[in-house]
Amino acid sequence: MSHILKHLTGLPAATLRESHLYGEVNGVPQRIAAGLIGGSVPTAVGRYVVMTERGNGAFNQTLLTLTRLPITMRDSEQGGGAKIYTFPVGRICRLGAQASIAVTTTSELASTLHTGVTCNYGVGSITQASSTVTSTEQDFVNVTAFTASATIDVAGAVAAGVGPGVLASLDGRSSAIAAFLNLAVAGGGDIDANASVTVTGTVRLSWANISF
Repeated sequence: MSHILKHLTGLPAATLRESHLYGEVNGVPQRIAAGLIGGSVPTAVGRYVVMTERGNGAFNQTLLTLTRLPITMRDSEQGGGAKIYTFPVGRICRLGAQASIAVTTTSELASTLHTGVTCNYGVGSITQASSTVTSTEQDFVNVTAFTASATIDVAGAVAAGVGPGVLASLDGRSSAIAAFLNLAVAGGGDIDANASVTVTGTVRLSWANISF
């Protein structure tokens, strides 16, 4: 107990918070935001997405490693999406993002997603609804082209994307902001029925919770 009291000496009791760590640097009392960042991977994709986070709860970087994440690209919407991350509650300022993924078609090529056609992906704060992946469907990682599998169960080429250069904060104070990986095929004639695909790669999000 004496060493704990030593570290707290000089910090007024009214300033102490459960959400902070306390110590000293060169004999000067310090108050540091706790290391728990508070983001999470949705349970539904927990088998396919591994999260690694670092930061101080305010300024953070989240790495999401995807391994054969299944997504259904629907014929009616010419695409589909999956929620891969939920931010902590707060106003989230996007500092930057990048992604590198490879997409594998696992359904019959001739009758679902055609072979070798041009598709698009992005990471956004809403799920896919547009065949071009636009607006908030790609406001973390900008829309990036990829090529569909030419052979069933064989991935197309890796496609790397980055986030936009000018970023505004997203208001997740009442409902937490989420990140969705969205896929789409621009040509309506390039998909004939719902297609099953898997995604392998990484998504890296750098962000700040400016509600602190």
